[in-house]
Amino acid sequence: MKIKETLRRCSRRRVEKPMTLGEKPWYGYDTMIQEKIQAQRLSAIYYRAGAEVASSYTRRGQRVAMCGDMLGVQAGRVVVQWHCDDRLCPLCAAKNARRVAANARVVLERAQHEAELKPYLLTLTQRNCQKDELTERVSDILKAWDSITHGLRKNRRFLQGYARTIEITVNYRDGSYHPHLHSILLMSPDAPHEMLRARYWARLWAQYMNTQRYQKDIMPICDIRQIRPNKRKHLTSTSAAAAEVAKYTAKSGSILSHMGAYDYILTIDQAISGRRLRSYGGVWRSIRAQMKLEDAISASEPDAKYLADAPIEIWAWAGMEKRVYTRIV
Repeated sequence: MKIKETLRRCSRRRVEKPMTLGEKPWYGYDTMIQEKIQAQRLSAIYYRAGAEVASSYTRRGQRVAMCGDMLGVQAGRVVVQWHCDDRLCPLCAAKNARRVAANARVVLERAQHEAELKPYLLTLTQRNCQKDELTERVSDILKAWDSITHGLRKNRRFLQGYARTIEITVNYRDGSYHPHLHSILLMSPDAPHEMLRARYWARLWAQYMNTQRYQKDIMPICDIRQIRPNKRKHLTSTSAAAAEVAKYTAKSGSILSHMGAYDYILTIDQAISGRRLRSYGGVWRSIRAQMKLEDAISASEPDAKYLADAPIEIWAWAGMEKRVYTRIV
């Protein structure tokens, strides 16, 4: 009985997370540490694909494995970090999403201040597809969007700019894929109500996407709504719109936690290879050019709060488990 009681007490005992010299660490266990563990899993998938599919995956696996291994920490902040820039790397996806969201917030604030443009979230979807259809489906979706934007030139004074991103989700029940588009539209205040209705965009989407090939006579599901403040997440309308622009192409972190991640990752990687996953047009593109905004981040670019007169500590990744970084300098 004493043994059972001891085991019961141990199971109830809360396991404390390791700390650094008794102080609160500068990182979050649920953010960077978890993303680094996911990157290690992605690297293992690439190494396997290098032996089974193409040798180029081995080189990508090496880069992903080293992503975030060495950090420069200054005054409690990560100011320098080498990253691999792989499209499916969870670490790089999160870092790029923050840059994209910051740039989008700047563009939206300027567009609303100078021209009083209103941001609308447009979502264009299709039925799910199987593994061997995903590449063709992504091609058709991007071509259809280009056709829609070119066809709306006569309504340029109403639709003055946009930011478009493609997202691919996985249905783990049947193994199907759901590619769809998210777009932020900058509409003028005098835009006709017809352009602000879902059926208007659904007709255009069905026409240019050639919906008959995929879902017979069923009208595709589309949605358009004005972006308003998100009270639950404490976001203003501008921040909420920026968050939509910065959405990941594929949430590789959640995919890597499921069975069959190897097939899912390779299928999505082949479908997005050589694609422009995020594009801008109209006023959005003009403002980005004027302000010289770039979404890509240089691997050696320091953080904006880098202090030239303060020392930088170098931390190294400790391993695959959920452990702390080790300070080496």
